[in-house]
Amino acid sequence: MPRREKLHYAWVVAGVTFLTLLVAAGLRATPSVLIVPLETEFGWSRATISFAIGVNIFLYGLIGPFAAAAWTGSGCAARCSEPSHALRWGSS
Repeated sequence: MPRREKLHYAWVVAGVTFLTLLVAAGLRATPSVLIVPLETEFGWSRATISFAIGVNIFLYGLIGPFAAAAWTGSGCAARCSEPSHALRWGSS
């Protein structure tokens, strides 16, 4: 009977990363789908909902450089980026 090889751990990590990014993209896109239900449920205007979404996107973009600086300053970037480099090199 042939022996079945185990799934390499890198594929598990790549799968979990893919699912995490897929869920994050879905969460970022939900406000546009929920505008009409939010209007009817809470009585908010479309402008109020759009303003809240705009502030969310603005803060998301504003925090990015500071998060990167904190990531680099913590020393984890050098240790934690090696697996991502290996994944990038392996996929090319």
